[in-house]
Amino acid sequence: SGANTFGGGISVEQGTLVIASATGAGNGPLSFPSGGGTARFVESATVRGLFGEDSGARVEVAAGKTLTVNQAASSATGSYSGYQAVFAGSFAPTVPGNPISLVFSGTAGSGGDIPQLRLSGQSSYAGTTTISSGIGIIATESTAFGQSSINVAGGGLALASGVNLVNPLTFSSGGLGGEGTVTTAATIGIGSGARISPGFELPGVFNFSAAAGFSGPVLSLLGGGAYRWKIGDATDTAGGWDMINVGGAVAISASPATPFTLQMAPIGPAGLLTGAIAGFDPALAYAWPILSAASISGFAAGSFVVDASAFANLAPGYKFSVGLDATNSALVLNYNPAAVPEPSTWVMLLSGAAAGAVWLRRRRRI
Repeated sequence: SGANTFGGGISVEQGTLVIASATGAGNGPLSFPSGGGTARFVESATVRGLFGEDSGARVEVAAGKTLTVNQAASSATGSYSGYQAVFAGSFAPTVPGNPISLVFSGTAGSGGDIPQLRLSGQSSYAGTTTISSGIGIIATESTAFGQSSINVAGGGLALASGVNLVNPLTFSSGGLGGEGTVTTAATIGIGSGARISPGFELPGVFNFSAAAGFSGPVLSLLGGGAYRWKIGDATDTAGGWDMINVGGAVAISASPATPFTLQMAPIGPAGLLTGAIAGFDPALAYAWPILSAASISGFAAGSFVVDASAFANLAPGYKFSVGLDATNSALVLNYNPAAVPEPSTWVMLLSGAAAGAVWLRRRRRI
């Protein structure tokens, strides 16, 4: 319960450790090396990192209090450079049913590395969860955040394959992606400062669905928002590029004055930016589906800007543009070389709009 300043961290291996002051945990990380110990926070507090690969680890927070986890990517602040931390335990209130607040933030390493924290445990808590700037959170369980409302506010949230996030979600800024599903009862907007990124290192599919009884737009593309779109193979309709599948309506509020940006990311087999992709002939025209939905409204020519600065070996005078298919249910990225070929020579790939690929697994990053 004292005002502690030590930086070596706290390890809990068994039993319950009660931390009864804001500085009781000192200036180091909280770790659970083995076993099923519990760390109980009676007051609002901050820990400089969280580690624990045992599912029996448990972090409890008193009603109305806030626990801030500031994950570090620098060894100087108690963690490991380039290391993806794992917490397989659970979060809970000290008294069941009482709301608590969790805040995840991060301190970048000297090389600019953003720390990542993988949450693979099942939690049960109400209240709020905030993912602030400087950290990437990877959820591998649908109940990683209990029943709390989630606000992605500058940080990154990625959902592993098979995860269905049903928590109320606000996406004010930062990154959202992975290979899971967000099921929502309110429209999720991708606006200024926000970016959606399907997959991890390799192309993937990210899904949105409407909760039972919700009939409004599931997804809204707003001016200032962005879609980081990876492509590794120009002709592979079963996993060659990123895709967003929306089980419901999409509304487009972006305009030529305040457009939505498609950030192209050409990658190689290892998921690294290469500038070139397999199967691409710069002399041919292509049409890649990038988003499918039950319906799309509000589309206007010029509402999308394509950032192709990372793309190499393009034809002189080339043009990228985002279009709407004839059924008003898919957004398509078009590539036209300087001299547009006859229709018979176009490489049309719309049949892959709903393809669900089996993705190669790689170390996950947002």
